[in-house]
Amino acid sequence: MKQIIFTLLIFSTLYLSGQEVTNRQFQLITKRTADWCPKCGEYGWELFKNLEKNLKEENALIWAIHYSGNLKNDATIAVDEIFGGFGQPIFWLDDADLLVDVDNYKEIQTFVEDLVMSPLFSEAYIGVSLNLEQNSDNTYNIKAGVKSFIDLQANEYNLGIYLINDSLVAYQQSVGFDAVHSGVLTKSLIPEMLGKTVFKAPIANGRLENLEWKNVDLGLSPTENAANYRIAAILWSKDAEGATRFFNADVKNVSEAMVTSTYDVSLIDEVKLTLNGAQNQLFLESGDDVSNIIKTNLVNINGQSIAHQMGNKQGFSANVDILETLTPGVYYLQLQGLRGSKTYSFLAK
Repeated sequence: MKQIIFTLLIFSTLYLSGQEVTNRQFQLITKRTADWCPKCGEYGWELFKNLEKNLKEENALIWAIHYSGNLKNDATIAVDEIFGGFGQPIFWLDDADLLVDVDNYKEIQTFVEDLVMSPLFSEAYIGVSLNLEQNSDNTYNIKAGVKSFIDLQANEYNLGIYLINDSLVAYQQSVGFDAVHSGVLTKSLIPEMLGKTVFKAPIANGRLENLEWKNVDLGLSPTENAANYRIAAILWSKDAEGATRFFNADVKNVSEAMVTSTYDVSLIDEVKLTLNGAQNQLFLESGDDVSNIIKTNLVNINGQSIAHQMGNKQGFSANVDILETLTPGVYYLQLQGLRGSKTYSFLAK
C-alpha cells in the first residue's frame, strides 16, 4: 500500500478573500404553505420534494414560505408580502404564479425543471456571490458581492440574507407529526427583512459592490448539525411603484464555511496525515493529544464541502472517514481546536 505523507499548509487567504462575481442566474421557486394545510402535505409536498431532488445540482433556490401556522415567523411574513395570493399551496417561479393544482402538478414539475435547466435563462443582468467564514466563537462572517453586467436605468436593488432549514422535524397535515420539512425559511440574518439597498438606478455596467456582516449568530444550538442549514443571499428588485420582485441569488450550505481565527493556531501543534490506498480514510498522528480537535472541515480546491466523519480519537492518533469518492486533485482538511485552527493540504490521485 502506497502511503502519502502530507505537510502543513498555512491557510492561504486566497480562499477567504477576493469576492468573484459571475453572471450566473439563479431561479427562485417559492412554495406558499402552512402546516395545517392538507393539500400542502399532499400534492404540494410531493411537488416540492421532487423539485428539490431533481434540481439539487442546478442554479435554483427552492424554499418554503410558511405564511400561517406554527412555522410562521417574521421573515416569512415579510417575504409573503412579495408573493401573497389567496390560499395554499401556491408555487411561484421567480414572480410568476404557476397555478398549481392536484390535476396539473406533475406537468408543472416537468415545465419548471426544463426551464431551470435551459441555457436560455443562465445569464444574469446582475450577479450575486456569497462566501461564509466561521469564527472561533461559532459566529459567522457573511460576505457578498453584487455586480452589474449591463447598464440599468431603473429600479432599486436590495440584498437579503436568509437562513434556511433543510431538516426541520415538525407537524404537517397529511404527512404527520414527524414530517421532515426542508427548504424552510427560518429567519432573516440581517435587520432588513427584504434586503439592504445595494444599487439605485442608474447603474453602470461593471459596477461592483461588496457587503459584509461580521459575527452573525445563526442561533443554532450546540447539538444541531450545521450541514442541515443553508444561507441564501437574495437580490430583490424594487420598482418605482414599490413592487418587489426576485432578481438573482446565491446559496451556500453553512458547513461550507471556511474556519477562521484571530487567535494563535489551535492546541494541536503538528499533525501528520496519511491517506489509505482506497482513499476513503485519513490517519492523523500528532505529538499532541488529538482529543483537542473539536471540529473538522474537509473541502476540495473550490471550497466545496466533502462529506466525512471523525472516527476514534485516541491519544496522539485519530482517523477521518471520507464518505465521498475523491476525484483527483488537491483537498484541504481543517482542524479546529479550542483556540483556533490549522489547515493541511493533501493530494488524491
